[in-house]
Amino acid sequence: DLSDFPDMFVRDGTLNPVIIVGDRASSSDVIAQSNIILFFGKYLDKQIKGVAKLASETGNLNQNIISIGNPCHNDVSSKIMNYPQPCNKDFKEGKAVIRIYNNNPYIHVVVAGYSDKGTREAVDVLTNYNNYGLSGNEFFIDVAEIKPIPDEKLENKEIENEGTVMESEKQKIIEELNKKISDKGKE
Repeated sequence: DLSDFPDMFVRDGTLNPVIIVGDRASSSDVIAQSNIILFFGKYLDKQIKGVAKLASETGNLNQNIISIGNPCHNDVSSKIMNYPQPCNKDFKEGKAVIRIYNNNPYIHVVVAGYSDKGTREAVDVLTNYNNYGLSGNEFFIDVAEIKPIPDEKLENKEIENEGTVMESEKQKIIEELNKKISDKGKE
């Protein structure tokens, strides 16, 4: 049950899962993996080593696992979820999930979204578990997906200078982040 997180992965003061990303994981998934390791380091008040793995470094499921990324991006998530076809069939745009699988005596948790952003948000929820009341076998997260700039604008040469557009988008993101940081500071 997710209400047992994080203690389900701690035995005698030692962290006992491997934390896995796909072999070709995005930088976002790798950061998410690092965030979970940092979380456990703070939780246990010690440096955590040797738990970060790539899917190809995981021989079998006979161990406790936190798998980051949906089955399209992480072969271990795919294996845990019984190889769904298509690989993203259980994931919808704008949604992410933290799902526990009991493989007695082992515990597997898949933390994944439809997108990289969704996966990161699911990891953020997991590492801030005490703010969300996690319970049961799964916890769903709504995700405000970032919409890409439509390609037809570039194809139709409506935008003469891509650099200007990218700078404008970058500035909007910076402004949004600064506002969020400011709002968090007020809390």
